[in-house]
Amino acid sequence: MKKTHERAILFARKKADSNKEYQHYKEDQECEVILPYIKERLKFFEAQSSQDRDIPLDIFPGIFGKYAKEYYKVYQHPNNYIFGAMLSAISTVIGMSVVLHTKKYKNTAAFYGMLIGKSGSAKTHPMEYFLSPIIEIEREITKKYAVDYNRWKRNETSGDKPIKQNITINSGTAEAILKRLENSPKGFINYVDEIESFFRSRDPNSSAIPDLLTIWNNQRINKGLKDNLNDYNVDSPFMNLLGGIQVEELVNRFKTIGTSNGLLWRFIPFINTQNQIPYENDLEIDLKLKSSFDHEIKSIYYNLYRDTITIDQDTEKLICNPKKLLLDVESNIIYNDYIKYCIFRQNNTPNNKIEEILAKVKIYCLRFALIFHVAKRGTDFKKYPEIEEDTMWRAVQLSEYLFSSQKYCLDLISGEGDNIFGISKKYLDFYHALPNEPFKTSFGNEMAKRYKISERMIFDFYKNVNFFKKVSHGVYSKTNFI
Repeated sequence: MKKTHERAILFARKKADSNKEYQHYKEDQECEVILPYIKERLKFFEAQSSQDRDIPLDIFPGIFGKYAKEYYKVYQHPNNYIFGAMLSAISTVIGMSVVLHTKKYKNTAAFYGMLIGKSGSAKTHPMEYFLSPIIEIEREITKKYAVDYNRWKRNETSGDKPIKQNITINSGTAEAILKRLENSPKGFINYVDEIESFFRSRDPNSSAIPDLLTIWNNQRINKGLKDNLNDYNVDSPFMNLLGGIQVEELVNRFKTIGTSNGLLWRFIPFINTQNQIPYENDLEIDLKLKSSFDHEIKSIYYNLYRDTITIDQDTEKLICNPKKLLLDVESNIIYNDYIKYCIFRQNNTPNNKIEEILAKVKIYCLRFALIFHVAKRGTDFKKYPEIEEDTMWRAVQLSEYLFSSQKYCLDLISGEGDNIFGISKKYLDFYHALPNEPFKTSFGNEMAKRYKISERMIFDFYKNVNFFKKVSHGVYSKTNFI
């Protein structure tokens, strides 16, 4: 209790000092409740991700960033595929073993991801490559189980019966997944080459989709079946989901599933931005970097398993006692202001889907911070119990790339796929039809309907400084750039 009080005092002092430093800053009308220096950086990240959806690989700290860039240099596969595969590897070995506590919520490292691109865009190789140390862990787990089971059987079933655990699976019915979750409290990754097949085998009208929502939230699953013999009870399920999908299949699948249940916004879209397949080169991966990466991934898994997984002697089931992680004073300030920035955008969009996306972005920001913290500081939570400022900024930057990619997916599924930065004819016609004097967005929005431009896209168009200048709240003028 004393420590919590001290942290609150430090937080208040830090915020007061920041306000003093920027007391002469003239606040604009966009979001007055955010510290100016933080708002400037948030706007930069938003603009950066809107103009270029390629996630910078150096967002990863330490050896992970170096290895990601080494892989790109040798294979030249899309940045976003590399990022998604490596992020899933780190997240999976952390599993349920670490929980980030904030003032109101708890979060884990769990995420669902899709590598999106046309056939032949190299979706499979990055997944297999960066998940390879996890596959090795799975083999070691399976071998140990076989040895322990045979020993238990030879001793005429005396002692504790071994429990088969997993860290990776690549198929299975909904019931089989729940059974694996029961026996694997640290969690696992459900890795499928083509994620479309995963959805195809699940009826959108069944409990499969609600189960996926519950698992993503790490919420308790208590599921009874007809015979009462195979009921499932998982207190804190952890399952990452990762696979590739083509753009056409993404559109078709989520038109079937729908977007109202929120499943799509729980997926991180890692979108191919390469227009052409690069030519192969004669470079080879630095084996020292590969060895370091493999070692780090395995160390995180085994250290956390040793420190957090025990067996309940009464129920003879494995349980997870997670490590507790907090935000330090600076990262607390940054995250709180980022929440306000997201809320400001939620309050100023007419599109409820954008509101839903931003709601998930706020959650994912904490999950990214947790993953980057472990990637940077390892598993010594006595020495590094709090997420630092640099780590939180990395998480915020990635969150803005997530927001930009999610909007792109929404546009694809809604059929509004024009690239406004390339400025198509209908946007030019709309632009020329607008008055030369300042106009209200309500007027512009009504006019945009005549050109079949959605409200979501028109608000993005207003932000393009090559075409518009903001005069005041809700009022823009043309720059006469054209």
